[in-house]
Amino acid sequence: MDLIPFIPKTANYQIWYPEDFIVDEDEKGIVSITSPESFSNLTLSCYSIKRSVTEAILQDFFREATENYTASSEMKSVTTENKIWLEGDFQRENIFWVWWVLSHSNQIILASVNSEKIIDSADRHLFRFMIDKMEIYPVDIKE
Repeated sequence: MDLIPFIPKTANYQIWYPEDFIVDEDEKGIVSITSPESFSNLTLSCYSIKRSVTEAILQDFFREATENYTASSEMKSVTTENKIWLEGDFQRENIFWVWWVLSHSNQIILASVNSEKIIDSADRHLFRFMIDKMEIYPVDIKE
């Protein structure tokens, strides 16, 4: 499977996706990457803050982003040398969700996959792989 790089207009990150997937970026910089087979949809949005993100900041951000969803798994946390990343499974109405929030330096990327059926392991693995390989670029924020 060939992967294509994509950098949104904000240039805050680069993500690689399968060439047959459909990519769309709206006027607010929210990126959607959709599987043409399963119609699972990965949505990405980026936020910059004025200081380095800690795991505590990221956990608060994650809880706030998912407060209207019902958790169906415990939150998982992974810290690597260049990323902090949280993951959890949720439901809302009849839709199944996997939410991720990850950060590097002062950038926070909020990502979610949703589907009308439980997200199968192949889709989940692919989207997790795409997120894991994502490059996040810190930015200077002017006061």
